[in-house]
Amino acid sequence: MATLDEVIFRGLMLNGLMELTKNKHIAVLLSAVVFGMDHVGNIHATAILIISNSLGEVMYSIAYLKSKSLYFTIVLYFSWDFFKNLYWGFL
Repeated sequence: MATLDEVIFRGLMLNGLMELTKNKHIAVLLSAVVFGMDHVGNIHATAILIISNSLGEVMYSIAYLKSKSLYFTIVLYFSWDFFKNLYWGFL
């Protein structure tokens, strides 16, 4: 899931929004809203989870913009999901 989400949300959407808006801050915020809303149908979805995912999207987007590497954000995303799921017992 980490690879697919990163390719879609960072590789395609964030870059597309930056081209469209010409403003990386607006692109990051729009991407975060869409990413959070994408998780509304999740079986474990709560308002806290959706907000947390949106804030995570901001973090992943900043990491991508700083590193210019999807590989880095894929590892970051996978690691976060792995430990979050291990802690909360969703594995």
